[in-house]
Amino acid sequence: MANSDFDKLNLNNIEEINTKYGKGRMGFDSDGRKIIVRPGSSNGRPTLEMRNPKNNRGIEIRYGKKSN
Repeated sequence: MANSDFDKLNLNNIEEINTKYGKGRMGFDSDGRKIIVRPGSSNGRPTLEMRNPKNNRGIEIRYGKKSN
């Protein structure tokens, strides 16, 4: 689901990245926000992350159930 949501965002300059959770992708939206999708997170769930270019603050959307 995280990857399909990433694909729907019509991002620019998409590139594959290595994360400590495995292969991910990064791109930029029309406002310059950095969007990252990665297959894992600190609690094991796939994550879609959005970072503001002005202050580098962001939001993370976690997908699926939290691992125990």
